Amino acid sequence: AFVSGFTGSVGTALVLADGPARLWTDGRYFLQASQQLPKDWELMRMGVEGTPKLQDWLASNLRRGQVVGIDPNVHPAQFTLDLRKQLKDGGVTLKCLEQNPVDAVWGR
Repeated sequence: AFVSGFTGSVGTALVLADGPARLWTDGRYFLQASQQLPKDWELMRMGVEGTPKLQDWLASNLRRGQVVGIDPNVHPAQFTLDLRKQLKDGGVTLKCLEQNPVDAVWGR
């Protein structure tokens, strides 16, 4: 909720240096997320035809040389390994952060 305003228990936020932020969540939270997200956020409706998976969106929209930072403590190991490979194929680096950036802002 700190970053996006979304209080549901299932969601992955993508915050970029440029462009709108996005939140991926499943059908249980579409209504809640659409009501809670700021207007400049894009709701990515998981499981809906035409909505790319997070990793596919990253691979298709990031440019060679860019870096993606993730908190490895909140993503399954296999997801992280698969994402690293998929991004590497496009020249994008995946960096596992030592501290969650939200926790850093909160001072934890």
